[in-house]
Amino acid sequence: MLRKLIPLAMLILSGSAMAQMGVGTKTPADSAQLDVVTSNKGVLLPRVELVAIDVQSPIVGEMKESLLVYHVGNSALTSGFYYWKGNKWVRLSSEDSITDRMNNSFTIGANPNLNGEESLIITDTKNHSVYLAISSIANNGEFVTNLIDNQNFITQLANKEEFITNIINELKNSYENVTYENGAFYVTHEVNGQWVKELIDLTTVLQGAGESLITDGVIGILVDGVVETEVEKAVLKSLKLTLNNNAITSAHIQDGTIKPIDMEEAEPNKILITGVDRKPVWKDRTQVAPNFFYMPAVIFDTSVTGTATRDLYQEYVNQFTGGSKTVATAVAYPISHGPAGTVPMVYSGGIIGSAGAPNDISVLNQSDLYYYITYYDEEVFENLSISADGKLTYTVKANASSNSYMNIVFVLK
Repeated sequence: MLRKLIPLAMLILSGSAMAQMGVGTKTPADSAQLDVVTSNKGVLLPRVELVAIDVQSPIVGEMKESLLVYHVGNSALTSGFYYWKGNKWVRLSSEDSITDRMNNSFTIGANPNLNGEESLIITDTKNHSVYLAISSIANNGEFVTNLIDNQNFITQLANKEEFITNIINELKNSYENVTYENGAFYVTHEVNGQWVKELIDLTTVLQGAGESLITDGVIGILVDGVVETEVEKAVLKSLKLTLNNNAITSAHIQDGTIKPIDMEEAEPNKILITGVDRKPVWKDRTQVAPNFFYMPAVIFDTSVTGTATRDLYQEYVNQFTGGSKTVATAVAYPISHGPAGTVPMVYSGGIIGSAGAPNDISVLNQSDLYYYITYYDEEVFENLSISADGKLTYTVKANASSNSYMNIVFVLK
């Protein structure tokens, strides 16, 4: 019986020993699976030579996330600690692995990725370029709002060759490890033993005092009443924009960019004209120019008694276009109308214009007009009515005189 109890006791004790392990201590920390205690030695992790960032070799077996090794370095990868995450090796960040990239060039040019949009092009020493649309910079409230609280930095910022470097150096005073990537600034720091890269919000870091944008041919900075508008100090800044009188003229506005919707709203049927002070003013359309005209002369055949219909709008189009809006030469059309039994008089002479005049006279749309009879001979005509599209219905009385007329007026709606 004693022989059976001894192995059982050893098994229990060995199981307890496997729960936690201490090296250099008999009492490992409760929270540690392995607790190494020493005052003059370190821990050597496996030293291997990795092949590539996404290649498991030389490690064999199933890859577990967080597997840690020290890569001795080669032409493919820089030496350092790497851990496996997802399907690739990730290097642990350290101060010597963070690169500060100065901008190698600072130019204005076309962005090939956006149909040649005019952009501010910043290229670093690694030949990586960032394109910032000029139109976006001028209107983007997140583009270095309130740049910094000292005039010296604003002056340095305007020197194109030091644009990014100056911002990084200034941020380093508060953030230490600062990098610039893809148009944004980041800080890399240690949090709970892990290296973390975070975006820097410039709107909360770079605060200016009493600064605003002004222009006198060049955009500059107004700080405490001192104006800097020299070309070498010109800078774009998302603050208050103040323009000199007459600084923006029609020469600076691209043709076709001002639409009717951009103009000041007015009451219906108003026309924008120039007043006696040479400034534009809205006027009632009826007070600016006549909004009516008389229909061209036509012939009513009253030789036969009866009812007839006449298309007043078509008669107007015929006479203003020579019979057709789509044919350059004259097209014959009836100039006279009357009740059934009358024979229309046909006209084919077209229109005769002065030297240099267009072939046709422009006409209004049928729906743009109201149609009126302002006078008719009551001894000749009766039962007159006009439809909304300009068709006149009338009756010629019995024994009507042939010497008569009526006035037809078209009014613009």
